[in-house]
Amino acid sequence: MIIGIGYFLDQQSKTPDKSSAYVQREKFPAIGGVTPPHSLPNFDIEAYGLDIFSALMNIYGINPDTLRKHICEGELKEIVNPSSSGSLLYLTSDSTYLIKTARDYDAKFIQQKFLHEYFQYVRQTPGTFLAKLFGVYGYIPYISQQRGITVDSFTLRFAIFSNIIPTNIDIHEKYDLKGSSYKRDANFNERIKSSATFKDNDFREIHPQGLKIPKNIFYHLKETLTRDVEFLEKLNIMDYSLLLSKIYFLFLF
Repeated sequence: MIIGIGYFLDQQSKTPDKSSAYVQREKFPAIGGVTPPHSLPNFDIEAYGLDIFSALMNIYGINPDTLRKHICEGELKEIVNPSSSGSLLYLTSDSTYLIKTARDYDAKFIQQKFLHEYFQYVRQTPGTFLAKLFGVYGYIPYISQQRGITVDSFTLRFAIFSNIIPTNIDIHEKYDLKGSSYKRDANFNERIKSSATFKDNDFREIHPQGLKIPKNIFYHLKETLTRDVEFLEKLNIMDYSLLLSKIYFLFLF
């Protein structure tokens, strides 16, 4: 997987993609080809929407080669997903980027409806709180045709995001908020973690009066979040969350 991501990001950094094809596919045999030989079984990698993601990286102010180094240098760290989606989550070794597996219909939704709208929205709304999306890929293992199974039925798709949780400061409280109370309690196993992710009902219990913030920050947050929610609503997206982190500061005089 990482070999394939590295290859496509390297190609993007050398020759920004101008192809109109949404799907680009490359083979990575163990004996070597577009990359040196490796010890893994033969596999293919599909890259989706490279031209749009190149444009998004330009907006985000990051070079594809820089992203490649973050992802490919060092081992990925698997982390527990606190949501009920069942997706696998991996952090880069420096915890700067997040790789998340995507279900087939999520990948198709990104291709057919979301990506172009997302690009236009990010381009017009640089202050958005929506997660930064850097790429979507598909890993396709080699399956013998004698088994009567199509290779595409075994495609594992995954997306690359920026990690929005700061890595250089300690997070004292973290909440995954949906604006609902139904089944919105962190379970016992989650609550006892040192870095637990709480939910809506936990927030109401811990902060019954809410959080006090300066008025100008309140209006900025309200305006930005309202705009983001209206964008998601336009695309009929309902399953989304606000990740809220709280940090305690100690001032010494």
